[in-house]
Amino acid sequence: ALAHLLDEPKLNRTLTRLERNKLVSHTESADGYARSVNDPFEINLYALHPVICQNEFFTTLSGTEQLFEAAAGECWKRADAVYNKNRFSYAVELFTCAEALYAHLVQILNRTRLLNDYAAMLINKGAALRNLQRLTEALAEYDKAITILERLVQGEQQTHLANALAMAYMNKGNALHNLHQLTEALAEYDKAIAIRESLVQGEKQKHLANDLAMAYMNKGAALRSLQRLTEALTEYDKAIAIRERLVHLEHQSHLAKSLAMAYTNKGNALQSLQQLTEALEEYDKAIAIWEPLVNREQQTHLANDLATAYMNKGLLLEKLKQWESSLDSYEAAVQLRRLCFENLGMFWIAPDLLTTLRYRLVTLLNLQHWPAAAQDVLAVRRIASPFVESPAITEELKQSALIEMATTFRLVHALDAAQRDLLYAELGNDAESVRSFVESMLA
Repeated sequence: ALAHLLDEPKLNRTLTRLERNKLVSHTESADGYARSVNDPFEINLYALHPVICQNEFFTTLSGTEQLFEAAAGECWKRADAVYNKNRFSYAVELFTCAEALYAHLVQILNRTRLLNDYAAMLINKGAALRNLQRLTEALAEYDKAITILERLVQGEQQTHLANALAMAYMNKGNALHNLHQLTEALAEYDKAIAIRESLVQGEKQKHLANDLAMAYMNKGAALRSLQRLTEALTEYDKAIAIRERLVHLEHQSHLAKSLAMAYTNKGNALQSLQQLTEALEEYDKAIAIWEPLVNREQQTHLANDLATAYMNKGLLLEKLKQWESSLDSYEAAVQLRRLCFENLGMFWIAPDLLTTLRYRLVTLLNLQHWPAAAQDVLAVRRIASPFVESPAITEELKQSALIEMATTFRLVHALDAAQRDLLYAELGNDAESVRSFVESMLA
């Protein structure tokens, strides 16, 4: 924690001296990807020697409360910074350090004015754990935060923290949703909605309208997962009504992407209800928002959201037997996900990129567009092989990529002999290596 309070030159000199005298120890972060790409956020994690920690010097040192508080705040700030760079493993380590410091401040030093900061930090830690799919641990952090915030809001009547409590319920609901505990997730969303409806509609806190829309969206997603599609549409429509007003009437253009996400989710529910024409209209509304954000305003971090909208549209057009139009949508999705994977450093997109290529390949094979199909087969191998062999990639991501690659090559293997010959003819000099690769993958 103290290391984060020093500027880099002073930090390096101090740590070198302390390590030389065996007064500190260090371990590497668990974030293997950050190490492999020499990420500047990824540093060694330092610990004082146990003998120092047990020295009574610490009980007599003046200003310890300010020192703990400064270190806790700095760890939290650095954890947020690396979280925003998608370095979730390293963020969790920093959040854990901050949590220990805040716990000491609140429980031992009785700094109760820090309870709200403590709860907010716990929610942030839970979000990092959720991104790592460590969902049970995330739930534990959310429950700690909820206990604190319920005490502050309901026990001490700090009503200005009511929306923070709603956010904690929302995050817990999201983790429960990921764990497929959908009924329990709905209960948390309903708690959040009850608070936010009271704040927005009862207390006229209009600045929280989009937070209320998000609660409706999350409840709609849980209902859709439960196949309660008509109820899900009702929640999506509530969210859309709020966001259309905010974007179009109040000119809150920064919420345009949230409106696009609402259209996408409504389109998915309509497609599940086989209301295909209506679903297509929702996807087109979403694409009309995403396109200028990504291409004109260069908000490239939204490129994968636009790709998802095109993927959904492509799948729907296939159902409508509009094959050539579906290919156009898949092509747009492929190019966007290539941008994310190859140019924007979004390595975790690889399985989604492989999925997009697979769907396009299915359509190309059905239409017997052999040259283009051959190029997609090569692209799958070119992307997947180095990805699954990289030591920097997590096993979960590797497994997802392997499944996609194997599924793609099963499509090739399932062709009749004449069709395979036509495909391999387009592969030219790569034909034999692809044939061997397919056979080895499916052996």
